Amino acid sequence: MNAYDFYGRLSRRVPGSVVFSSAYLTPLPLDRRSTVADLGCGFGHRATWVARSRCCVVHAFDRDSAHLERTQERAEEGGAEALVRLHEATDYLDLGLDKQSLDLVMAEGLGFEMDTLAAIPNWRPYLKPDGHITLTCLGVINKHPPKELVAPFVDKIGRDLMTLEEHHAQLMNLDGLKLVHQVQLPPYAWEEHYQSVKRLIRGVLRAGEVEAGDPVIQAAQEELDWYQQVGRGRLFLQAFVLKAT
Repeated sequence: MNAYDFYGRLSRRVPGSVVFSSAYLTPLPLDRRSTVADLGCGFGHRATWVARSRCCVVHAFDRDSAHLERTQERAEEGGAEALVRLHEATDYLDLGLDKQSLDLVMAEGLGFEMDTLAAIPNWRPYLKPDGHITLTCLGVINKHPPKELVAPFVDKIGRDLMTLEEHHAQLMNLDGLKLVHQVQLPPYAWEEHYQSVKRLIRGVLRAGEVEAGDPVIQAAQEELDWYQQVGRGRLFLQAFVLKAT
């Protein structure tokens, strides 16, 4: 089994949900005249939902062509294929779009794999006047977290994980943007995600689709064990909404 076939059965690859996305997007004036970029679109749940619910064009970016294929399939299934535009990204800093062409840059999908705060200056020029950037940041509840908690993320994100107060300190000093709204992924969403992973592992094993030694299953089990034994209640995922000034 490959990772796409396994994780494609979940609503998200990492903890999150449409409810979370809706919570931070609700205050934004998105409609059929809006243009959005979804960076790190994954399997396309978020991009197609935004396109359909706001009737707007969504440019979906991902490094993985397999993710883009799934996003295209999902857009076609939902009748949003005319609104979702696919882009294979070599990185997420140079989007290749016209400057001041976007009402919203969404970086929810990147919070677990890169320093989204550091990328803000690269995304700011793409915003129209009064446009927004929404990003998620992974952080730690308490200072001086144990190594086993942060080690899986430091290399991916490129910096140590920060507390919420440390995130706020950086956001208050941004040039040309101001923080206007924020939402934290609730603890139950983490639990629901990893319960879904647990059920999925059991399901594919019982169905005989794979053996317990399958590398994808082993990696999923290791992530589940890490969350249950180390990560639970020690991490947060915070969505920040920034408006161009």
